[in-house]
Amino acid sequence: MLLSDLKVLPSNDDITLNVKHGNDTVCFRCVNSNARRLWKTHLEQAIDMYAITVSEQQHGKVSTNGNIIGRLLIEVMSIQNFNSKTLDSNSQILRLSLGESYELFEVDLTKKSDLHLTAQFPFVHTSLSFTIKLLKKNLFSPDVPLLEEGIVPLSELIRESSNHRGPLIKPLHLRKDVRDKTKPVGTVTVKFAIQMFDASM
Repeated sequence: MLLSDLKVLPSNDDITLNVKHGNDTVCFRCVNSNARRLWKTHLEQAIDMYAITVSEQQHGKVSTNGNIIGRLLIEVMSIQNFNSKTLDSNSQILRLSLGESYELFEVDLTKKSDLHLTAQFPFVHTSLSFTIKLLKKNLFSPDVPLLEEGIVPLSELIRESSNHRGPLIKPLHLRKDVRDKTKPVGTVTVKFAIQMFDASM
């Protein structure tokens, strides 16, 4: 399995380790909860380090602080109130990013509103923002934004998570024209989960 396509998924019990690779999900039964926790920690650290290395290579930058302090887990659940005229092509690009790290998903929102797309971003500081953009896919020219981008500061997500048990579910509005308040607003529903790491680990 390649780390670029590997994700550790939540489990319903203490001894099952769920690993997603591409479109396939594999369930491992560990001997006990401690073994599961150990494997989960090692896998997530390896995935995080790979993601940071790729991001640095893509942007030609070397992080001055390589200590990962946490991870943002994201699930794009669904979309609502998107006008078919806005989605003027059969293929769109959904761009999820935290700082300079990003993931791209090719979607057809004219056919499917329930998405359940997952991504995760390690971070070394909290002065970043999560951004979601909907783009029109172009083959021979840069992709074009279809709507305004949705932005949530990471510090806001961390603050809300500290006062809330379980994942946060937030509707992010991607407006076409903010002047007309009577029209339904294109909305993407996103589930956020924050994992902060112990500095002593």
